[in-house]
Amino acid sequence: MSVADAARALGLARQGVQRIADLLEADGLLAYRQNPAHQRAKLMTLTPKGEVALAEITARQAVWANALGAEMGEERLRQATALITEVVALVGERRTSS
Repeated sequence: MSVADAARALGLARQGVQRIADLLEADGLLAYRQNPAHQRAKLMTLTPKGEVALAEITARQAVWANALGAEMGEERLRQATALITEVVALVGERRTSS
């Protein structure tokens, strides 16, 4: 994925994502490689160190999310999901009608 692709997917400015990507590269978590589809837009790829870090983050996040879910309860989570789905749909409708 390129920096521009990541920025679009996250809804962030490309420049901000570039700064973070450069920091991750400096820490040895990310490497840039050639992009066959675009000479100047390099692709980001995790290094082995980056893959380990991501796995650790994912595991910790799962523990946190499961604990929060257990505290909230299944019914309240379903209600929250329904509400968020409605809000996203309304925002989408207003964005396309503007």
